[in-house]
Amino acid sequence: MLKFYKNSLFFVILIFLCSNLFATKYAGEIFRMGAGVKNFALGNCGLTDENSYAPAYWNSALL
Repeated sequence: MLKFYKNSLFFVILIFLCSNLFATKYAGEIFRMGAGVKNFALGNCGLTDENSYAPAYWNSALL
């Protein structure tokens, strides 16, 4: 039974240590890349393009 607890504790600590490897510095860092070159070329009018993922970037509420 003690061996089970040691193994469980080892894996829990390992998961906590490895979870920081994939963490980003800021919460919105995924949006650092921008919504694409096409919208910047059109004067930052990303809401008008319905055939891409750009409206989700420009209007995050998707109204």
